Amino acid sequence: QNVCLKSMPTTANGSLTPPLKDLTNPMLVVSGGTTTGTLAQPSPGGNSFGQYLSRFSVMGSPALGNPIPASNEPNVGIWMRNCQEACELQGVNVQGPFGGYCTTSSCVGLPVTGGASLIYVTKGSNQITNSEAICTLPASSSALCDPITIDGNMLFGGPAVGIADSSFNIRTYGLSNASAVVSGTKTKVTFTGVHFENSQGGDEVLVENNAVATVLGGNGLCTNPGCATLHIASTALAGHGTNIANGNASPELTVKDDINGVSLNPGAEVPINYSSEAAYFEGGITASLCTGCGAQMLTTAYTNGSSSTYTTVFTFPVQASQDINITCNLYYQGSATTAVPSIQFTGPALPTSVRYSSLAQLTTSTVPAFEGNAAGYSTKLTPSAIANTAADMIQTITFGLENGSTGGNVLLQAAPNGAGTLTYQVNSYCVETSP
Repeated sequence: QNVCLKSMPTTANGSLTPPLKDLTNPMLVVSGGTTTGTLAQPSPGGNSFGQYLSRFSVMGSPALGNPIPASNEPNVGIWMRNCQEACELQGVNVQGPFGGYCTTSSCVGLPVTGGASLIYVTKGSNQITNSEAICTLPASSSALCDPITIDGNMLFGGPAVGIADSSFNIRTYGLSNASAVVSGTKTKVTFTGVHFENSQGGDEVLVENNAVATVLGGNGLCTNPGCATLHIASTALAGHGTNIANGNASPELTVKDDINGVSLNPGAEVPINYSSEAAYFEGGITASLCTGCGAQMLTTAYTNGSSSTYTTVFTFPVQASQDINITCNLYYQGSATTAVPSIQFTGPALPTSVRYSSLAQLTTSTVPAFEGNAAGYSTKLTPSAIANTAADMIQTITFGLENGSTGGNVLLQAAPNGAGTLTYQVNSYCVETSP
């Protein structure tokens, strides 16, 4: 480990938004190459192996402008710079900001240094475990602080990093940015059991610039409309989530996938599996990978008292050129004999083909009756009047789609066919599969 109190030249800008300047200035470097230069200022070239930093804390200024940072004050807390493999941060705590958080001249008159990151990883196959990075800034429209950035856009090459049992938090009011930024060609990161918080307006995990990230479990929350547990930018290569959930049902999304035009929010603490890739390679066979496959169930009753307004019961994300099947068993009541469930599906434009049908029980003592089938979106299927009110009855819906070139969301929508209120009860569910 090398304590660095002066600038370290590189030949490529990084992925902080805005990028770190060429003269990136870290407080502490883990794994600096030594082919040229000195230990105090490692060269851009060279690799190191087996570096280990444990039970170590790095603390930045708790308040913007107090003390006023010098122009050469560090803008990175710990930099895992050019370790080829087997380097690890374990039990490390980094709190900021550091001096390099000002991004414009209006930043309380402080030097413009282009943003900051508390933990910055730019190379190699390495690990971070049981560690924490927290950005804390007062209000400033010009301040930026990333808790952790894994960045393959720097000179040193693409990092492949495993991060486990750690926490990355933003408690500040500066520029909107993510709690964890994964960026750059050949950058691959797996987060396992990681906690994220973002009260600044950004996402929990942002994947961009040809990078790949996988989030396994963990928890967290963000607080601004449209923020996401996993945000896969249109420039990313891929993003994956297993058993991921958002901690704040409104306004947080679980997944925002700009590649496929999917935004998914099944509710607070409802875990889902997700992948931005339409296909994967398994055992020599290219197999379809269903974006939103699995079961969804109502945990609060759905109600609609307007026959002229169809509202969404369930949302199913679908990728471009993806085939999906949906089967639903819905327990419904009508407050009047005219409040029968009329349903329709909507979805992305120009599907190759879409069909759906519905059967609904009309009395508690009969089997479901066929309502009809549809060969296009927004075709309404409506049964005859029901004989029983204030009693649960069953409706079964089947849906098949060969999607076209546009990804998005398929929506199951419903309304009462006439006067009265339609209710779908708790435990009504749908299952999405991909053939």
